[in-house]
Amino acid sequence: MRPSSRHESVVKLLLDTGKVNVNAADIKHGLTPLSWAARQKNKAIVKLLLNTGRVKADSQDQSGRTPLCWAAEQGNEAIIKLLLDTGKVDVNAKDRNGWTPLSLAAEKRHQAVVKLLLDTGKVDIDTQDQIGSLAVAASLQIASRSPDICMPPAKRANPDADWTATKKPRLP
Repeated sequence: MRPSSRHESVVKLLLDTGKVNVNAADIKHGLTPLSWAARQKNKAIVKLLLNTGRVKADSQDQSGRTPLCWAAEQGNEAIIKLLLDTGKVDVNAKDRNGWTPLSLAAEKRHQAVVKLLLDTGKVDIDTQDQIGSLAVAASLQIASRSPDICMPPAKRANPDADWTATKKPRLP
């Protein structure tokens, strides 16, 4: 049995008791079990926790990060999809430094995650962090390698549409 499957088994046993506070945060960082699982890229445990129906999918830790922020920074598409499917996460949630899931994913060059977040149609690409940097600036660095990522989903679905952003964006 691989280590992660042992963890899943233990988490399942604990959750099955119905006595576990799935939203309890650790003292040091304020991370909930969902945040820890997202941070550790453990899709199975994220799924178990979400399936309880009691977990706060948008909980913030002491740094202001949500499970979606952690998954975006880690580049974990599968966990992001699970979190987005709950309909209970804010794709524009900012941590204490003003970083959003989009800016974290763009900073780490997780192109597929940036695309996934943009495809929600809810991301504010003009949001700024505490020093005034725009998430869109980091996203455009990725877009310069894959220009269609900046197109709205409807435009990507219709390549014959009159859409001028199909050329590589010019960076300052």
